[in-house]
Amino acid sequence: QAAQREATFLKNARYIFGRTEWDRNVTLMYNPERIYIEVNELLRSDVYCHKWKGCISTKKIQLITTISAGIYKGYETLLQTASLLKEHATFDFEWCVAGYDEGNYWVRMSEQYTGLKSKECNIRFLGWQDAESLCNNICNSDIYIQVSHIENSPNALCEAMVIGVPIVASFAGGTSSMLENSKEGVLVQDGDPYAYAGAIIYLIKNPEKATLMGKQ
Repeated sequence: QAAQREATFLKNARYIFGRTEWDRNVTLMYNPERIYIEVNELLRSDVYCHKWKGCISTKKIQLITTISAGIYKGYETLLQTASLLKEHATFDFEWCVAGYDEGNYWVRMSEQYTGLKSKECNIRFLGWQDAESLCNNICNSDIYIQVSHIENSPNALCEAMVIGVPIVASFAGGTSSMLENSKEGVLVQDGDPYAYAGAIIYLIKNPEKATLMGKQ
């Protein structure tokens, strides 16, 4: 019902505010006569006061993801990617997940679906984080990873970009309007843990390239 209601609004709205190629195209499909106005947004003020540490670790790699509730947020892909890295990567790593704790419903559902256990895949749950704590954790990480299946203009990704951490993100929704592939980060096929694992390994093996992407 919510989706039907939103479709009705889109069909009858004269003006649409948006900021990505995805929302521009989707709203045009529903309403060819609408007037589209590009409106960008400011992020939380804390983000602009933080800067990534500036280099990839030479010892234990720290990965980080900010995630919220919903099956479309892709925790099962994160879990599968972490399992592949543990099996195939030649470096030690820890994958921090901000927004979930060990007993989270979506964690339990994903573990049941994949047959994998988070604690066996080098995953550490940070739980809910205030802006200052989250920014500090991103600053001290080596790669920020977005695993969402559905996005438009993901604020969490934009915050990581402002901080300047190297990024691997799903090519989903409007993400490609936020981040240019191979210039500001790496975009991979949504839901493909092999592509994610390979992209992470690529950035670890090419730290100068990763650092340049973060700066850009």
